[in-house]
Amino acid sequence: MRSNSGWLLSRVATASSRRRRQFGRYIRHESRPSSPHETQDRSDIMGGVASIYDFPEYYDILFGWDRSYEAQTYVDVLARHGVESGCSVLEVAAGTAQVGIRLARAGLSVTALDSSDAMLAYAVSAAERLGEAIGPLVADMTAFQVVDRFHAAINPMSSFRLLLGDADAGAHLTCMGQALLPGGVYLIDMSFGTDGSAASDLDEWGMDRDGITVTATTSCVRVVDPTRGAELILDWHESLRTYTPESFARLVDRDDQLSLAGCYRELGMVDDLSRFSGELDRELPDSGRALVVLARV
Repeated sequence: MRSNSGWLLSRVATASSRRRRQFGRYIRHESRPSSPHETQDRSDIMGGVASIYDFPEYYDILFGWDRSYEAQTYVDVLARHGVESGCSVLEVAAGTAQVGIRLARAGLSVTALDSSDAMLAYAVSAAERLGEAIGPLVADMTAFQVVDRFHAAINPMSSFRLLLGDADAGAHLTCMGQALLPGGVYLIDMSFGTDGSAASDLDEWGMDRDGITVTATTSCVRVVDPTRGAELILDWHESLRTYTPESFARLVDRDDQLSLAGCYRELGMVDDLSRFSGELDRELPDSGRALVVLARV
């Protein structure tokens, strides 16, 4: 959606105006006393693997606020860089591909990359129910190859910062350089901090769908699903790497296929939506959020 005041990106999960970001994908059971009945019920449900990635429906509910503005932001920014209807786009760390499905609806040819086949199976099914098609690519974002290269790629919701070390981040950029066509662009949703501590804005929110409630707190995720019986108390991994603009730029400079083209800075919040500049800034912000543009040379 184009606006005279810039690009808008939805950040709203409830009526609350609190800002929130995805800050991890891997969770484990909270260590706390529980009744024998509850423990047995969890064991039956979780099968000994305490990861929200095994439950894409709950993940989809938790991050299931209206993502339309977010997706339209990517559509508009991509168009500014020559990526329009019919072009191929890779959504990195896609999860259930809520953004990617909306990009497909806008006419882009979307492939969703994620390490979880369960997540991508859910995403493909969700797209089909809406009359859309997305291609699944089950792979680690630090070690993958593609046959047909893409015009563009996106990495929403600070997922790039899940790569905690230079080796992993560098390996990912190498993969992305190989996955993009010359002249292609890679849009990364990033936050920067002057001291390297890019704020995560951890907060509490809850989402409901079909009688199921999934609530995130700063320490755990709670799932109330009437079909399951007991409430699930799930831990989640909160680690996100922090960057200064200088440390991020140095990382990109080490890659010989990608260059830092600039960014679209977040200007503030309007009606609970993040407002981004409509002009490409060649410099990264000292602090705050920005859509970073990497170009395939």
